[in-house]
Amino acid sequence: MIRGIRSKVMFTYIVVILIALGIFGIYVMQFLESMYMDTVKDHLRQEALFISSAITPEDKSDSLTKLVQRLKNKTNEDVTILDANGNVMNSTYPVQMDGENHAKNPEVVEAKSHSYGSAIRFVPKSNVEALYVAVPIRIDGHINGYVQISTPVDAIHLQLQRLTERVGLGAFVVAVLAIFMTWRVAYVIAKPIEDITNVAKEVAEGNLSKRVRYRGKGELATLAQAVNHMAARLSEQLETVTYEKTKLESILSSMVAGVIVVDRSGRITYANESAANMFGYSVVFLNNKWHWEVGHNYGMSSLVDDAILYARHHKQEIHFHVPSDRTVEVNITPILDVYQNVIAAVVVLHDVSEWRRMERMRSEFVANVSHELRTPVTAVKGFAETLLDGALNDPETAKAFITIINDESERMTRLIADLLDLSRIESKQTILDKVTINLEQLIEDTVYKLEHHAQRAGIALAYRGVLGRASSDTSLESDVCVHVDPDRISQVLINLISNAIAYTGEGGSIEVWIEEQPDTYTVHVKDTGIGIPESDIPRLFERFYRVDKTRSRKSGGTGLGLAIVKHIVEAHKGKVHVYSVYGKGSDFSFTLPRV
Repeated sequence: MIRGIRSKVMFTYIVVILIALGIFGIYVMQFLESMYMDTVKDHLRQEALFISSAITPEDKSDSLTKLVQRLKNKTNEDVTILDANGNVMNSTYPVQMDGENHAKNPEVVEAKSHSYGSAIRFVPKSNVEALYVAVPIRIDGHINGYVQISTPVDAIHLQLQRLTERVGLGAFVVAVLAIFMTWRVAYVIAKPIEDITNVAKEVAEGNLSKRVRYRGKGELATLAQAVNHMAARLSEQLETVTYEKTKLESILSSMVAGVIVVDRSGRITYANESAANMFGYSVVFLNNKWHWEVGHNYGMSSLVDDAILYARHHKQEIHFHVPSDRTVEVNITPILDVYQNVIAAVVVLHDVSEWRRMERMRSEFVANVSHELRTPVTAVKGFAETLLDGALNDPETAKAFITIINDESERMTRLIADLLDLSRIESKQTILDKVTINLEQLIEDTVYKLEHHAQRAGIALAYRGVLGRASSDTSLESDVCVHVDPDRISQVLINLISNAIAYTGEGGSIEVWIEEQPDTYTVHVKDTGIGIPESDIPRLFERFYRVDKTRSRKSGGTGLGLAIVKHIVEAHKGKVHVYSVYGKGSDFSFTLPRV
């Protein structure tokens, strides 16, 4: 199969040239052959006429013999003199002298009626083919005989063959030159078209920097300019589209809200990182998946299908259980084409779990504060009314009631102080007075302050030093240094140890020690108390959250101690950890960066 415009142009031109040369060659050869034969015949006729005009009635046989022999020597052609009846009178060709009558030969018959005759015939006796020309010998207007001249056809064919070879050589040279010129013409015509085609292919494949370099005129120049203009426009539009796409992808990928696009068939064509995280998959995994495969939620799937089928907008909160429990606000908007047909749907997912949790915590906080304040206020008001009703006159009763009022007032004071303290810490209004201290010394002093309180509860409280160090190795004590606010860290220790005392029964024990890591120190407060159920551990550091509310109130706790602990430790760039087995005790720990 011929491919390429250059090959097609060359093939077409070569075929046309070869056909033209073939036809022209055949015509020329036929023309030359005819012209050469006519020339030979005319030459023979002129010689025959010359001989016939030279013969007179007085010529004898000897004189005729000399005449024809002289012509034979001069032209190398055979001459035969015939009488009026066609008998041979003299001849340079011995075969002719056999007495054969030539009156019926075609050239003689033609010469008798037309004054000239010619024929090509085969002579069996000589076994050659010859051209014969005959003219009549006229004396006084009467035909007295004929002059017949012949020449072998082989000699004519040899001359024609040489002429044919020359014509063929010339035709070959012309063909070669024509093919070369065809190649040049095809190159001139096809090269700019090939360049334009190649550039168009490159542009179609995305290489928009390619340009056609053509400086000619005419239609090809216009086409080249159009292709270059098209490539430039496509490049500009692609840059614009790429910029807009990059900007849109950057916006979508940086969004906290999850975004997925579902086509009309129900497959996901786009998903950002937030959406992938919500569903617990990677972005690559979500691509081209059915939307009901990844959501694992009938509620959302039905809303998406409804939006695609009926072009309805939906906004609804849906609770997801996979990969984790969370509440998500789902906004589904159908995308319409110019004919108002739905071609896709955009699903925007807002994780409102934390908002709902904060709202719940806020409600619980208000309820807890109200409850915590109502109890002492009610007690103060009740005992005050009792005193006003006459109990004030009884010194012992009055003293007992006033003592209770005082305790409840102190409880309210502690609650309000803790609330204010927690509020200042959370709002970053508390300025930490950090200094470099010996952490061991701080822990020992705090444990010493709380030993009496522990002894009254029948609990053994002890500090065990740095884990992995010998107790006699006092030379390393100064190495346990941290850059902290001593009062705040002491407050953390007091809260943790006080909680341990409150939730450890008589005969139990509390141990405090330091665990040394490459970059941090971890302080442990471990007790043998009642422990914490696993379901309560995630909420331990929420305000007013109590595992055992009765015991906490009896101990005078406000329910804010662990929340304060968490915020103080995090303000020191540390973390709080809890490990507990229900019924066997708890291990509270917090980390502090090493100096």
